[in-house]
Amino acid sequence: MAVDEALLRCMAPDGAAVLRLYGFAPACVSLGRFQTVGDLADDVARIRDGVDVVRRPTGGRAVLHDDEVTYAVVLGRHHVQPFTKRAAYRTSAALLLRLLGALGVRGAVHPGDRTAPAADADPDCYHATGEYEITAGAKKLVGSAQITTRDAALQHGSIPLSTSYSRIARYLRERGSAREEGAIPGATSVAVESGRRWRYHEALHTLAAAARAHLGAEPSTLSEAEVRLARDLETTRYGRSQWTCAR
Repeated sequence: MAVDEALLRCMAPDGAAVLRLYGFAPACVSLGRFQTVGDLADDVARIRDGVDVVRRPTGGRAVLHDDEVTYAVVLGRHHVQPFTKRAAYRTSAALLLRLLGALGVRGAVHPGDRTAPAADADPDCYHATGEYEITAGAKKLVGSAQITTRDAALQHGSIPLSTSYSRIARYLRERGSAREEGAIPGATSVAVESGRRWRYHEALHTLAAAARAHLGAEPSTLSEAEVRLARDLETTRYGRSQWTCAR
């Protein structure tokens, strides 16, 4: 999370767009920026399972990052015109669709439901599909969240290799009827849609190769400024309970 925010804040006016692909070790529940920590159940099950927790700089609902590839796209104002949240979502979604084909997945962009009442939202990201999120076979595949500044936009999310994200039921409080772990009717995974099992490193390298081949992406490393800022953000924000439990 610290690196993603550092990439956002360090995006130069004439800088190249950034695609970052990574994973979590250990598995981790990420909470949306404005999500209440009360959506989490007590920590006993999560700690027993060795699952960490972090709060994202972006909005949205809780995601269990386990057996998946996390992506982050950072775009400057000059990359998308007009520079709006929806334009950044459209650009990122188009990029993701081109990459997912390399995993044998045929995806589509979901139009979203702007009439859904936010107050009744399930805290689990995979129980709802937002505008411009990626679906496959009419089911949610890629969960995404975004933050936009005056100069740049960060969109990041989870590309699930299996349906392990449903295990988040163990770590969330019940809402209405008892929360059950198991298949989520409106969600899917790369394994289900491609008809084969993808290991993390295999999927990571396949996506990176597709980015080079189809998007002209070039491998790069963090700048000194990005490294310094990421370390500072990790120390002062993402590694502190005051941030994680702020709401």
